Amino acid sequence: MLIRLILVGTLIAVYQSASAQEFPVKPVRILVGNPPGGTADLIARQLAKHLSGVWQQSVIVDNRVGASGVIATDLASRATPDGYTLLVSAPGPLTTQVILSDKLPYDPLKDLTPITVLAVAPSVLMVSTKVPAKTIAEQN
Repeated sequence: MLIRLILVGTLIAVYQSASAQEFPVKPVRILVGNPPGGTADLIARQLAKHLSGVWQQSVIVDNRVGASGVIATDLASRATPDGYTLLVSAPGPLTTQVILSDKLPYDPLKDLTPITVLAVAPSVLMVSTKVPAKTIAEQN
């Protein structure tokens, strides 16, 4: 019985010390694989502004442009898994690039964990007003 009480007391002490640690205690970095001014960048900057206010800590947007988002995604996949590096990405580096590239430096299913969908961006198909078609079927 005494051993159980000691064990429970030790677990409670460990839990309380672990839960007393605050996050974040240093700046958080949000990686973006698109240039400044693009949709992903604007979303990341709004997120950074919001999180900075909530956490009372700097949240920095770090644009790592190139390779259709693979550079930023690779950096995120290799970051220390402590929550201080986030990735805002369009679906491409996590879906399309897996099909198009034989040698991705990361596996999106094994190396990254999705947190949330930040935005949904609809796409529109348009044609010149000089084209008589008004629907896709009429285009043929």
